[in-house]
Amino acid sequence: MMRQRDGKISCPGPWRLRKWLALAGLVVAIKSAFLLLDHQPLFLLGDSATYLVTALEKAIPPDRSFSYGFFVRRVALKSSSLESLLLAQTLGGVFACLSLAFILTRWFQVAWPLACLAALLCSMEPLQLVFERFVMTESVTLVALLLTLLAALSYLDRPRLRTLFGFHLAGIALISLRLGDLAFLAGAAVLVPWMAWSHTGRAAAPTRGSAPAVWWRRHALWAHLAFSLLCLVTLHGTYRHLNGYLSGKPPAYLYEDGFFKLAAWAPILEPGDAWDPSTEALLATLKEPGQRKLSQRLVHRWGEEGLVARLRELHGDPQEANQVANRIAHRAAQRAPGQLLVLAWSTYWGYWTASIEDDAVLQRTPLPDDLVSWLGQRFQYDASSLRQRLTLSQRYFQLAHPWFFLILLSPFLGIIAVLLVPAEQRRPALLVCWAAISLLASFCLFSTGWSFRHLHQNGWLTLLILSLLCRNPTLRYGRASGFIRRLVAR
Repeated sequence: MMRQRDGKISCPGPWRLRKWLALAGLVVAIKSAFLLLDHQPLFLLGDSATYLVTALEKAIPPDRSFSYGFFVRRVALKSSSLESLLLAQTLGGVFACLSLAFILTRWFQVAWPLACLAALLCSMEPLQLVFERFVMTESVTLVALLLTLLAALSYLDRPRLRTLFGFHLAGIALISLRLGDLAFLAGAAVLVPWMAWSHTGRAAAPTRGSAPAVWWRRHALWAHLAFSLLCLVTLHGTYRHLNGYLSGKPPAYLYEDGFFKLAAWAPILEPGDAWDPSTEALLATLKEPGQRKLSQRLVHRWGEEGLVARLRELHGDPQEANQVANRIAHRAAQRAPGQLLVLAWSTYWGYWTASIEDDAVLQRTPLPDDLVSWLGQRFQYDASSLRQRLTLSQRYFQLAHPWFFLILLSPFLGIIAVLLVPAEQRRPALLVCWAAISLLASFCLFSTGWSFRHLHQNGWLTLLILSLLCRNPTLRYGRASGFIRRLVAR
């Protein structure tokens, strides 16, 4: 649309396009510079090997995402080069940076310079940079999360059933990459329709018209909420059946989810949580010195003498053992929900004292010979001397340790942002806050150890929340002082 200003004709459309092209050029330049300086693929033992097996043999892993393995197969195996995978993940990082600026300007009316600064800082965020080089799900998972957030925010603007269905479709892609995001999706399935239809503007919609139209406007909240829950149950059930069909097993998200819960909640398990004497005797061994330590949970999950290994040996069939582990974990959660919350808080607090030097991202364990052989034959990549020294991105990750403490505060900063943003922006801010809380809480609740890689998605959310808090200092402090005065008056 043409506008006249100071006697001159201006065209804001092309100007807006030039701004976005300039920002995209800067982000691509920064990402390209980092990629040129450090283009060495990295591997996290266990996870990366599983994804490569899926890519090479189409094998469905029982304990990890299968969709990322097929993504690697599509992107890297056909080109016989892992550099194409790094390039694709770097483009995903570019999308994350531009999405941050778009969300800030579109839904929070943040000034363009601050949105550009946030996007440029996002392009240099250490968690993003290091995992754009790992054969891991993190970079692709962030793209799926952003697509889910964009669909949810679009629905808040204009609540339509097709947009809500798109939100759930993006959510399926998200949990196929990381099941830990299921809590966010389940909560958002209720929160998003409720926020879209329960506020004053839509509740006061006119009631004139045909009878069906009047009924729809009066009951839109319940109709959309029912549709959202129907999509959640149907699509997730379809995904579980697809996973079962591909793996030749009964429908399930994962086939070792019980083992993860059993190991993560080992410090609160009691012999009475089991049904049979042999399993009770196994749980009784947790009373031995050191078996309930938080640091022992990783041994319980993966160690040859850990709780999971002994349970599998006791029951023989892995699926039966996993079902037993699920029942034990659920019984413990029902018996002692308070202890479970304390355990999650202890895991969260452990991040504040965890050593960055011990993080799995910085491990230098030599790769197994079979993995080195696969990489050489199928991807023409020599990984025989990969672990001799840290790469540039790993050293950057190591130096960025203080930034991770700020990410750990993202749920609390999100709550503050919800209180301080203008009323018309409170609904999208509440959605962002729920994402920050649920993602971090899921890892604290189900984690068997400390690794700052779990904060990857919260790193992007932290940049968005900090931008909201920094956009207008006068408004921020004015609203904060008013909130404190009202609280004291009560």
